[in-house]
Amino acid sequence: MARRNRSYKRGEPFRDARLFIIACEGEKSEPNYFHTLCKGRRRLKLEILKPTDGESAPSWVLRRAKKYVKSYGLQRHDQLWLVLDRDRWKMEHLREIAQYCSNQNRNIALSNPCFELWLILHKENTPKSPMLNCKELKRKLHALKTTNEQLCKEVETAIARARERDSNPNGWHPNKMETKVYLLAQELIQFDPL
Repeated sequence: MARRNRSYKRGEPFRDARLFIIACEGEKSEPNYFHTLCKGRRRLKLEILKPTDGESAPSWVLRRAKKYVKSYGLQRHDQLWLVLDRDRWKMEHLREIAQYCSNQNRNIALSNPCFELWLILHKENTPKSPMLNCKELKRKLHALKTTNEQLCKEVETAIARARERDSNPNGWHPNKMETKVYLLAQELIQFDPL
């Protein structure tokens, strides 16, 4: 009995893991935190676009994100996140980034005033008033004497605290002593660790 030759049709390549591209201001805090949070999540691929030579302004973060998208593109399930601080940046720059992030697969996670607020929310629900500046929040975080591993064990608590204090849940801009990083964290923890 003769075998029939079944024709093989090559389909679109399929990547099993979801790709998250995070462009951030910080060279250490944000990349270290997100690498720790995603460690062992095998169905998730993480690409961090961190600054070099002090290029941390929002315009540089946006430039790195655009360069990545131009070079590699985004597939349907990929997510690009720009993680920024509100602290000293002009609203016009932040609006430009929010406009860029209004397209599919592009997101902004802004902290007001800075990323350290997000980290502190893992350990305590710091009051919204009085408004602390970034220097004070960094001191407060340092006083907690905690590691990224310890923080990431409390990520669901931080998400709940940040969501509860978010006075503008449908908008991109957080009010004072609020952060939108919880939106990114919610997406990342959907992928179970090993």
